[in-house]
Amino acid sequence: MKKEKFVVDVVTEVMRKRARELGIRTVWERYKENYARSKDALFQATCMTCQQGPCVNVKKEGVCGMNKDIIVAKNLVSETTIGAAAHVGHGRRIANILKGVGEGSVTAYSIKEPEKLDSVYKGLGLFGANTNEEKAVEIANAILDDISKLTGVPRMLVYRALEERRKLWDEKDILINGGCPEIMEAMNRIAMGMDADMENLLLGACRLGLVDAYCGMYPATTIQDILLGTPKLVQIKTNLTVINPEEINVIVHGHIPALADAVVRAAEEYNADPANNPKVNVVGMCCTGMEVLMRRGVNYAGDILQQELAIATGAIELVAVDIQCTQPAIVDAAKHFHTKIVTTDPMSKIEGTIHIEFDAEKADEIGRELIKMAVDNYANRDQTKVYVPDYEPHDMIGGFSTEQLIEALDKVRPGDAVGVLVDNIKNENIRGIVAVVGCVTPRDEYGYRTVELLRELIKNNILVVLTGCVATVASYHDLLKPDPTYPGVGETLAKVMDAVAKANGL
Repeated sequence: MKKEKFVVDVVTEVMRKRARELGIRTVWERYKENYARSKDALFQATCMTCQQGPCVNVKKEGVCGMNKDIIVAKNLVSETTIGAAAHVGHGRRIANILKGVGEGSVTAYSIKEPEKLDSVYKGLGLFGANTNEEKAVEIANAILDDISKLTGVPRMLVYRALEERRKLWDEKDILINGGCPEIMEAMNRIAMGMDADMENLLLGACRLGLVDAYCGMYPATTIQDILLGTPKLVQIKTNLTVINPEEINVIVHGHIPALADAVVRAAEEYNADPANNPKVNVVGMCCTGMEVLMRRGVNYAGDILQQELAIATGAIELVAVDIQCTQPAIVDAAKHFHTKIVTTDPMSKIEGTIHIEFDAEKADEIGRELIKMAVDNYANRDQTKVYVPDYEPHDMIGGFSTEQLIEALDKVRPGDAVGVLVDNIKNENIRGIVAVVGCVTPRDEYGYRTVELLRELIKNNILVVLTGCVATVASYHDLLKPDPTYPGVGETLAKVMDAVAKANGL
């Protein structure tokens, strides 16, 4: 049977054409330029560690004698270190907000999930606190200690990792100490004249995976649930066409939802006044967009590859960014219009933008300031430059937190939520579970490798969970759309999904 030709999202294609017409260089053009200069770059070994180099496209050995395989392993450690540092930085920022809430200096956020707070408090082995505020401070201090301590396994790892995994990590000598010392030693490991053993380097990368999980992502996600609420099932709209040409459009963009939550609240406050017209339409982008999608029901405008395209609609008054995922090229795209780009973190400034540093103690004030800036900037919009493609947004269901999944499964078999999942794996109704995580790429047709992978998995009765920009492009192909016919889903997996849906009244 001849395979059907992959159809690229039409809205993205239309906006790419518009960007070219306007002279806006997008990620695809820049990728082609760089790829053309080094078409074999993906298969090359390059080392830039010391001043004897850089050693580019190493065929056999670098100047120091390090072979190609070791260079590749060392580069993997470098990339993993950057990723771990980014997520630990995220965890540190959000832990400091929790501490401020507990101490009373931060009033823009509150403890929305006291049961989860108590569960985490006990799970970390803490005791003696009498109030939620005291528990918040102690949890925050424990997480900050996990990040900084020189020796000793992080409390969060002891709490969340299975004992058998901890034993394995200990046997492999990759059980970690504090996050920051591990990141420091990783940079030491890849310095000139240091680790040149490929296996040892790769085990070092594994250590950083544990740092990322237990000093970064897990603490950050847990605290965000406590302060902003645990995600629940929500249906929203996706793609660039959620941008409304009749309203004041604000994009929240980045990775940490604290700023975005304040912006959403400020927009709701502004929209509640009948005298304020037009209304403010807050839409999300990248990981921050996913956070407010799950917790606030905010529509999702685009992923990491669509940043310039959103601005190219000419209908964006303001882009508020926090950390990570933001491409500097959005500044050049914004110069074609009235759009203002605002950075808010001292570690993530971009030339040509406005910088308003986020302070959790002034979160509400900053949220209102950003909304006012967008409202005032609406007067500068050139309506002749506005173009939003005439296509309906896509439907998407999200918000599948661990708690939400267990709650949904419990309605299938009360009191045995995990058991019903395990049984369906054992009897091969579900042949496996795959997590597809991360960004989309300009290396091929937009969304091709992600969408085709997902289609193949679900066709073969493999349950897929998504997070990151891959979820966005999946929604553009209606893979996250509520549909009782389960198109493209394997027969046994479809029956399981249908049973869960019916048990939950969906």
